[in-house]
Amino acid sequence: MFLKNKILGFITGGALVVGAIAFNLEMISLFIISLIILFITTSTAYLVSTEEP
Repeated sequence: MFLKNKILGFITGGALVVGAIAFNLEMISLFIISLIILFITTSTAYLVSTEEP
């Protein structure tokens, strides 16, 4: 359970970093892709955290 959250956190952090770089370089398509990844990982983390232990 903890390891799964750590992996999701790592992916989320990576998406944030990529999004920040893309935003600075004005690469809008890459920025949108990172936002989509961010949304998927956060929703997955929410579903994982709400399921029964």
